[in-house]
Amino acid sequence: MILIWKGWGIAVVGLLILSAFVVIGGATVVAGTAADEIQGWLPGPVCLLAAAMIFFLGRHLDDQPSRVFIEKATGQEFTIRRTHSLFFIGVSHWAPILAIVGVVLLGVKAFGG
Repeated sequence: MILIWKGWGIAVVGLLILSAFVVIGGATVVAGTAADEIQGWLPGPVCLLAAAMIFFLGRHLDDQPSRVFIEKATGQEFTIRRTHSLFFIGVSHWAPILAIVGVVLLGVKAFGG
């Protein structure tokens, strides 16, 4: 699989992996050897935890100051901001996407399977 990112966009993947380790590790500690019974429920909380972490990362990245430049020839000002994206979607937009995916996964598991 090819990953396309700009700036800190790759952190979305890293936080998703980190949340998987946290949720799966916590589930195995709580459930012990009965982890097979709760295995189908884990993708939802993984996405929700990742969404929470990515939300705060996105807010931090969006709060970074922009740089203003002035062109000498015309005197025109222009602003440059660093962009952070994964697959051309901004980091701050990944939080609601993953939250919706997490809620849908939990709903499917609760009501459908």
